[in-house]
Amino acid sequence: MNFIKKYFIQRQNKAKLRETVNDKPFPKNVAAIGILAQNLNDVEIIEEQIRNFFGNQIEIYSLFYSKLENENGISEKDFGLFGKPNEKINGFLSKNLDFILTPSLNLDPYLVYLLLHATAQFKIGFFSPENKDLLDLMLSKDEKDLKVNSQKLLEYFIKIKAAC
Repeated sequence: MNFIKKYFIQRQNKAKLRETVNDKPFPKNVAAIGILAQNLNDVEIIEEQIRNFFGNQIEIYSLFYSKLENENGISEKDFGLFGKPNEKINGFLSKNLDFILTPSLNLDPYLVYLLLHATAQFKIGFFSPENKDLLDLMLSKDEKDLKVNSQKLLEYFIKIKAAC
């Protein structure tokens, strides 16, 4: 049954990729940020970095892949047989996010679904062949330490934001 769900999610992802718009507005004011990660540890590291750059008043909405029952964890359980998302997923998709940050190089199809269907103006993360069509701003991961890499990514984002 998970095979069928994954098939329909991947099919929706491919269809959504064909619809992508090339001209995206750069967010002027950052009030809400989304994080999509492969695990809770990555979410915690990125949240700390975002709070360091934007302050505690920023709203952060995060989801990560988890087979265990977790408030911010998602898995195939959050999608119906034919790929229809549940309320948790729809709740995230309905948020008015200024940008989404994903620290993962290889996202599973469920997180790709969220990345493609979210209403965020801008999507940033690290370069990989899988991410090149999904993200608007990418940096290569030079270090193994996520804190160092995410700091560089957010610094570039702020420099570009200041220039726009």
